[in-house]
Amino acid sequence: MGLISRGTWLRVLPPLLVVCPLLAAPKLRLLETTVGPVSVAQGANAPSRTVEAYNAGDGALNLSVTSSAAWLSGSVSAPRNCSSRAGACIPLQVSMQTAALERGMHTATLTVSDPNAADAPQTITVTAAVGGAVPDRLDLFVAPNGSTAEASFTSHSLLRTTPSTQSGGGWLSVALDGAGSFRFVLPYLVRATHQSGMAEGTY
Repeated sequence: MGLISRGTWLRVLPPLLVVCPLLAAPKLRLLETTVGPVSVAQGANAPSRTVEAYNAGDGALNLSVTSSAAWLSGSVSAPRNCSSRAGACIPLQVSMQTAALERGMHTATLTVSDPNAADAPQTITVTAAVGGAVPDRLDLFVAPNGSTAEASFTSHSLLRTTPSTQSGGGWLSVALDGAGSFRFVLPYLVRATHQSGMAEGTY
């Protein structure tokens, strides 16, 4: 008798290719994260400011703004061309109801959120200088060895400054310290320098 052997058939399937659609992922970017100090007269509301946001990813941003203080609020405006870069930006309006605030520096934060965006939420720190940002008084302590001591303040307009002293001598100076930013915050530097012959004391 002949023997008939049974063979085993193997079917080789091609690898399964799974295609997953990529989800659009917007990325939040802010052109500024600080506003101010914004100088405002006591009893008045500070002028509004604008901070620009843009999308560095895919899809579209859906922004909302919340505040940490009652005197500060933010809102989202319609997209437009950016003022300081190429492309489209979303303007965020910063409003400051400072009329009821006491004289001095007041700081609060705005939180910019989008639940679907990477790098969100982000915060904007806002400082209002009620009564102006120029201090009423600066105390500078200088060692009697020719060293100097410095302090700074900001202004939103160009100031005319003239230092004078009761003791005489050129140990006190005040000058514009750089050109400031495009938001026109102008920094001023006050410097006291110990000069030869100045005895220890208060000047």
